[in-house]
Amino acid sequence: MEKQFNEQHWTSIYNGSAATFTIHPAANGTYSFRVQACNVYGCGDWGQSTNVQLENVPSAPTSISVPGASFNPVPVSWASSLNATTYSLEQSINGGGWAVVYDGGGASANVGVGVSGGYVYRVRACNTYGCSGYTTSHTVSVTVPPTYVPSISVPGFSADGSYTVSWTGVNDANRYVLQEQYNGGGWTTVQDNGATHWSTAGRGAGTYGYQVIACNNAGCGPWSNVVTEAVELVPAAPTVTVKQVSTGPMIMATVTWNAVPNAAYYVVQATTGSTTMQMYSGPDTSWSGGYAQGAVRTFQVKACNSYGCSPWSG
Repeated sequence: MEKQFNEQHWTSIYNGSAATFTIHPAANGTYSFRVQACNVYGCGDWGQSTNVQLENVPSAPTSISVPGASFNPVPVSWASSLNATTYSLEQSINGGGWAVVYDGGGASANVGVGVSGGYVYRVRACNTYGCSGYTTSHTVSVTVPPTYVPSISVPGFSADGSYTVSWTGVNDANRYVLQEQYNGGGWTTVQDNGATHWSTAGRGAGTYGYQVIACNNAGCGPWSNVVTEAVELVPAAPTVTVKQVSTGPMIMATVTWNAVPNAAYYVVQATTGSTTMQMYSGPDTSWSGGYAQGAVRTFQVKACNSYGCSPWSG
């Protein structure tokens, strides 16, 4: 028996007494076969078969390559298969079902992913006559930037410059970047770690803006909305000087004090025994008045604004 491949030369493939013979050709193409019968006295004419068109289904790719860990996208490559015209690449997320993520003639793909998790890939080789079995990868640990926005909050007002900024945690985040803005100026990072709050003290009067972003090793998500904290400091107690001069039947008192930052007005009170009287309320830093001879009065002053008053002076 002889065979001919794609109308090329004839090649002997069998010489024996059996009436059947099985071959396993590897290459696709057109095959012809002819047989002649022989004995010790010679051989007869060749008998020729009809042409046989062979198209093999490709074998599965011998390997598939993925990294142990990846960000987005995930690089996947595989070995080429003989007789393949296309490759079908499928993806499974966290043990779920399979979905086709690439179908084409290449031997690699960069696969975009939407969530963090464990990804497995499998590939098969195909042609017009069918597809091979699958070759499956190991699990790839994929991390993508957080997609959700933290919800940020502040008290809204502080009378002493002390307050805490808080925000909600976000899936896939391992750190949060908090930025601060003072009176509408530029942004400055004040914290970058895994905490979901930040406390501050001793801030001066003004308006403080805050925004936060959730991040991981793959990057950061969108910024939160901006929240504002108004700091209006209650004034400190003023330093007071009291001069009292006796003038006949009257005692003339002069009370002076220093101007205190953030003060809008001052209150003066006088005390005699168990009796206390308000003598003045206004923006000035001095007050004078007289009272009849008798028990000497003591005077105290406190500084005030719309958010409160200081303690009385000593």
